[in-house]
Amino acid sequence: MIKLLIVEDQREISDLLKELLTLLSKKKIRIDQCSNARSAVSMISEKSYDIVFTDMDLSDKFLGGDFVAKWAKDYNCFVVLCTGCATPASLLRGDARSIDYVLRKPFTAEELRYIISLYDKSKEENLYSTPSIEIL
Repeated sequence: MIKLLIVEDQREISDLLKELLTLLSKKKIRIDQCSNARSAVSMISEKSYDIVFTDMDLSDKFLGGDFVAKWAKDYNCFVVLCTGCATPASLLRGDARSIDYVLRKPFTAEELRYIISLYDKSKEENLYSTPSIEIL
């Protein structure tokens, strides 16, 4: 079973992402959702997630998706950073090694399917700590 956390402050996007990931996954999947970095940090610390999707610009004034990404990577999660303004400078304000994939909004079902396959591949090859970032 894949355990996944979605950190997104826009409920519509979070729900859409959850619905699509549930439909696209060939494996059983459990998806939790939260809307801010503080909740995400707590949930990541308490539960064992395989994948964390986090929005780059959360409504929290002090903690953003880059902080969530670094925290999740410390717990060996596959991290997907979601953003509507994907310019290299804005993406890399945090530690680039914390990010496994950058998902630009609006995203497609095909991109989500690809992310799941990347996670599966990284798990098979045990590459959770790869410093490379993939941006489409």
